[in-house]
Amino acid sequence: MAKLGISGGGTPDFPIDAYTMFHPDFAVSESDRQAFEEILEELEDYLDAQISKPNDNVDPIPDKLRQYLIDNAEDIEAIRQHILNNEIPQWQRDMTPILKVDYRFIFPNYFSLIDLQKVIALDVLEKINVLKLNKPKKC
Repeated sequence: MAKLGISGGGTPDFPIDAYTMFHPDFAVSESDRQAFEEILEELEDYLDAQISKPNDNVDPIPDKLRQYLIDNAEDIEAIRQHILNNEIPQWQRDMTPILKVDYRFIFPNYFSLIDLQKVIALDVLEKINVLKLNKPKKC
């Protein structure tokens, strides 16, 4: 995710967040962060437009988004393979503060995972478009 410009964020109150916030492997470079920020609004608009369609036709991906996919193809492929070939990580959460209605309790930040899902969805839609273009036409 860091190589895609997506920051893990979170709070050091949760062990996994504390690890990703401070471990150098999860540091996001300024150039990667800027590249992701530059496409985020267009990415959200494109995905919203595809979701709101009444059919399964997929619009071509805008050039700026396609270039982001090309520039990050190796990292996206690594993420895809990791997701396909590994168990889903499960992190235990101490829910005691929620059960005791502690309003100071900080929930974990999952916005970075949502951003990652957007990039994966874009990659899937691009693959659908490529398959449609390469599909033999019936005579």
